[in-house]
Amino acid sequence: MGYSIDKRDVISVAFVGFASLGGFIMGFDTSVISGVKELPALFADGLGRRLGIIVTSILFMAGVGLQVGAPGIAAFAVGRAITGYGLGAMVACIPTYQSECAPKSIRGALVMGSQLATTIGLMIAAVANQAALKVTGEKSWRIPIAIQIAFAGVLCIGMFFLPESPRYYIKKGRNEDALRAISRLRARSKTDPAVVEEYEEMVKSAAASELDKSGYLDCFRQGTNKTRTRILTGLGFLGTQQLTGINFIFYYGTTFFVNSGIKDPYLISVLTNVVNVVATFPAFVLIDRLGRRTLLIWGAFFLCVFQFIIAIAGVTIPVDNMAGQRMLVAFVFLYVSAFAVSWGPGLAMTNATNWAVNFGISYSIPYLVNDGPQSLGLGARISLSRTKGLTLEQVDMLFLNSTPRKSATYRKQLLRESNSPPSKMAFQA
Repeated sequence: MGYSIDKRDVISVAFVGFASLGGFIMGFDTSVISGVKELPALFADGLGRRLGIIVTSILFMAGVGLQVGAPGIAAFAVGRAITGYGLGAMVACIPTYQSECAPKSIRGALVMGSQLATTIGLMIAAVANQAALKVTGEKSWRIPIAIQIAFAGVLCIGMFFLPESPRYYIKKGRNEDALRAISRLRARSKTDPAVVEEYEEMVKSAAASELDKSGYLDCFRQGTNKTRTRILTGLGFLGTQQLTGINFIFYYGTTFFVNSGIKDPYLISVLTNVVNVVATFPAFVLIDRLGRRTLLIWGAFFLCVFQFIIAIAGVTIPVDNMAGQRMLVAFVFLYVSAFAVSWGPGLAMTNATNWAVNFGISYSIPYLVNDGPQSLGLGARISLSRTKGLTLEQVDMLFLNSTPRKSATYRKQLLRESNSPPSKMAFQA
């Protein structure tokens, strides 16, 4: 089974999908141990998307190597700081690279590949941690950390063979290189009408952006392009993604299961990550079939319901009530599934917010788990626009001329004007 896409777009799928390995590394690192991330915009904008990923991969591996060989806490902390910075910068470059290179009809699904890779990384790290329980001495924690170097190495080497983002080339005035990059990504000749049309659309968009050139402080000024609205949409989404409470499961799940009286809590943590991986696959179909906004609204509703039930069960069911413990585990699985399908898939400044709220949640969440969050559906309905099937340039027009509430209607107008019907992401046998 698979998506209904042009066979020539398989090249784009392969190129953009490979970059999702960075998401795997993020998931593995997050599951092994949490760290501090910094604002990484200069890597993507200064070095380029492709080279930015390569450099941050090397930085990440250097930090991991320092952790593995650390003789004490001080050296380990320095290694964590280097790894955290490299990882934060890497996961800012990767979604940018993917969104700028992917065909618009499957952009959401391809970028969502990073989320799938993250969930797989979380799962494998959980398995590695459980296996390390059988190892004695310092090797029990050094080995799981060292494994990360292998995956980062594959990403680093593989990126040398992938094309740079054509939009980055245009931004730097290298238009001929941009045309070649589009040709390679779409597996068509440079004279192909579709390639030429996409290239011209990118050039026009870049020219318009150049006329409205601004600095980082201008990100928080509304202006004619509704810049503040766009920034706050990204900041709000990734911040709220963390506030759903999902990192309670991935940071403190084992402790929670132990305190709840569940036997073999490490195995339950592994199964939780397996559920996370499996539940991510339906999002590939739903994210462009139903739209991101609809998924977020319904996902928030079910997250609220499941977490409320988990909260009640956690404080009312005795630790010796096995039936109650099974029910608790079942609703944890349902909660993780709801997140993986909706808020999981949902880049430099927004990722900074993601990591900042990530840190706050990972520190404070043990005190919050039994309360349950307020419904997040209203925030998604008010704040997020529908963008499925649109090019990045059309998304620009959507933010400029519409509001989240009216975005569905304006999106249809844009698709009609470009003679591009909504993408059909039907799941085929």
